[in-house]
Amino acid sequence: TQVVLLVTSREALNQQAEWLFHVHGLPFPNEAQHKQIETFSAVQLFRDRARQVRSEFALTPETRPWVTRICQMVDGIPLGIELAATWVRLYSCEQIAERIQQNLDFLATTRKDVPERHRSLRALFEHSRSLLSEEGRAIFRQLAIFYGEFSLAAAEQVTGASPFHLLGMVDQSLLRECAMERYEMHGVLKQYALEQLERFPPEKKRAQDAHCRYYSAFLQRHQGQLTSAEQGAALARIEQEIENIRAAWQWAVDQGIVQALEEALDSLYLYYETRSLFEEGKELFSRAAERLGEAALSAEQRLLLGKLRAREGVFSRPLGLYAASQAALEESLSLLRALEAWSEVAFVLNNLGILAINQGDYGRAQALLQEGYGLYRQSGNRRGLAFCLNNLGFVAIARGEHAEGKQLLRRGLTLFRESGDVQGAASALANLGEVAHSLGKFEEARQLYAESLQIQESMGNRMAMLYSLIGLGNVASALRKSSEARRHFQETLHIAREIQALPRLMDALVGLATVMAQEGDPLQAVELLTLILHHPACDRWAQERAQQLLAHYAADLPADLVATAQARGRTASLDRLLDRLLSKS
Repeated sequence: TQVVLLVTSREALNQQAEWLFHVHGLPFPNEAQHKQIETFSAVQLFRDRARQVRSEFALTPETRPWVTRICQMVDGIPLGIELAATWVRLYSCEQIAERIQQNLDFLATTRKDVPERHRSLRALFEHSRSLLSEEGRAIFRQLAIFYGEFSLAAAEQVTGASPFHLLGMVDQSLLRECAMERYEMHGVLKQYALEQLERFPPEKKRAQDAHCRYYSAFLQRHQGQLTSAEQGAALARIEQEIENIRAAWQWAVDQGIVQALEEALDSLYLYYETRSLFEEGKELFSRAAERLGEAALSAEQRLLLGKLRAREGVFSRPLGLYAASQAALEESLSLLRALEAWSEVAFVLNNLGILAINQGDYGRAQALLQEGYGLYRQSGNRRGLAFCLNNLGFVAIARGEHAEGKQLLRRGLTLFRESGDVQGAASALANLGEVAHSLGKFEEARQLYAESLQIQESMGNRMAMLYSLIGLGNVASALRKSSEARRHFQETLHIAREIQALPRLMDALVGLATVMAQEGDPLQAVELLTLILHHPACDRWAQERAQQLLAHYAADLPADLVATAQARGRTASLDRLLDRLLSKS
């Protein structure tokens, strides 16, 4: 007779005939699923156990988000949910969530018919931890240093864990195996492990230092790939580790670990730039610079400060913070020139050139970009040369020198392609689309913009996508295809609003004003153009274009109606306007 046993346990039996099936916590909703939370088992269990102690308990608009949060905090563990639900007789769901966050011992019961190790989550965790060796307990508490998922390689280098140790913790339900050689410790277990680690301050600091070293070195290893044909894969690997990378960077900032910051800086900058995380990037580098600038600095620290201020300045520009961008870049330039860090000086000059373009000062832009080009040529930095050529080409286009602009852009495109920098190539393609558009070659322009957009979409570079979308909208508008133009401009508004790219948002609004006039509503176009001209993020190009269009439309309308429309535009709320425009998409 064949006997089959179904055994449930927090620990694998470790028998030869054993077939393992890992049972995770009950399914629970995320914040976006708050309207359907009753369909999730974790919520159903909480509701039923809550009604046992308070019969009138119900899932209401007030309780739903907090019940969701509680289920998330205990990772769907049935015992955790049941222990939390018993407190609804004394506390609101919001208060229960706050107390779980503050103290793990809150999740406990005094019921006499519950086994000792099930009377609290702490007792449950203590039982599982007691099954580990002394070495295993040290590794377990040090693993709490990680944020979210972590790899086997990271655990080995940071805590000294072996695959055997991690597998044992998975078998004892102390870790979850998320994917091949990737692990995670869920929230309340991490809270418990951190409490254990706090008892060993030197050990905690060693683990945090090791965590910082690992992830700064990880970023440094990926630096070359981020500017090559492998940049898509490199970005995906960094994305996977970004929670731990942020924590490692903050530790390096707090502890003043210059080497770790130097190792991480370039890759972290490229990641934030490509992912269009400008606000977060600006704050990240600004805080690091402010912390570093609090003390007397060595030459090594001044070099790092110059690099940090440069990146802060670069991220301020797409947010429309032109004065802040100028100040940070100028401070950086002064520091870096004094240190004769010529490659970094060239980087700053290139970005000051872009800022001058935004401000319509094409003479200054050309001088800055040419100086940067000369420094890049001396160091043999082909990617830097390509960027300077791309920006010099844009200056030539802005001055109406289309033949020269096209030649410069083609040279830059060749260098980008030779180095495998697909995003740089996409930027050059978008600028070549601008040349074709300016010359009235609309089909050629459309093809160039579309090719650029396809590349940037595949890389997830939302900021770069905006230039191509605006170009496609302008081409459609020039061809009097107003519905197609509106669609491109509305997509631009949606992305630009999301990433806070206000200058590009202004460009899209200028395009939409043209569409409104084409569709027979020039007064609405006048109102919109007036708003644009009074917004601080409006750069010189958008300003000049808006002034031209406003003068053109106003000339054909009664003066009193124009004055009324302009008065509305001067006091209009940008957010309310965007809500209205995007509701039509």
